[in-house]
Amino acid sequence: MSSTVNGKPLTEVLALLREVKYPAAKKDKYNYFRIDEYISVFDEVVGIANYLVDYTDFSYSRITTNQEQYTVKCRISILSDDGEVILYRESYGGYTCQYEKNTGKDTNLSNSSNFACHAAFKNAAKRFGIFGAYGKIDRSVDAPSKATRDTKDTQNKKNSILNFVTEGKFEVVDTKDERPVYKLNAYEIVGDVCRDSISQIIFYPNMYSKDAKKMNGYITKCSNSRTKMRIKVQCVAERDSVKQYVFKSFEVAA
Repeated sequence: MSSTVNGKPLTEVLALLREVKYPAAKKDKYNYFRIDEYISVFDEVVGIANYLVDYTDFSYSRITTNQEQYTVKCRISILSDDGEVILYRESYGGYTCQYEKNTGKDTNLSNSSNFACHAAFKNAAKRFGIFGAYGKIDRSVDAPSKATRDTKDTQNKKNSILNFVTEGKFEVVDTKDERPVYKLNAYEIVGDVCRDSISQIIFYPNMYSKDAKKMNGYITKCSNSRTKMRIKVQCVAERDSVKQYVFKSFEVAA
């Protein structure tokens, strides 16, 4: 049986998939790779005939009274040149329904399944380490120097309790352990002053599930209006002058 994939050893194929690349596209001011960029890399590196994509477990769920989501599991299988599956990775992806204010209808109903599949494909591809961004939600366009990274890594390990006022509703950007990973835009409050620049907070399920009732309450509140929030966070990066935080816990208002 052949141990090559598209004429190359599997180790070389994986190394090529994991080459660090930086996206040129932006969505809502944030960097991201388009679905066609993911597929192009697999077509070129793995080979069109050397990988299979399967979608299963398509489902619908109501996250809160105001949020509904479609999810699906994607498995990407790499085949040897003899047609045997030699490695696969799989992950879930989701699409959150968005409704037109006047009619109440889902604005993307006909494409909801495609959006969920695209998200699942990207997440499965990340498990191969594609673009050198293993498990990351996005990457900055400019790669920082090692000295800068070391300094920031030391600073970013610290948790801080901060006050925010939210801007918009919670958005599902990924899934982890079959539960949604949320993104929330918010303005940091310093003293009695709200900063001009917006920040982004990521809520992972292993953190917010510790106080699910309060989390669901904030999801509902933020879908209707701006909401003040006092939380413990870890600053993980700054991309395009936007601070990136990871949620750690809810705190009692000062």
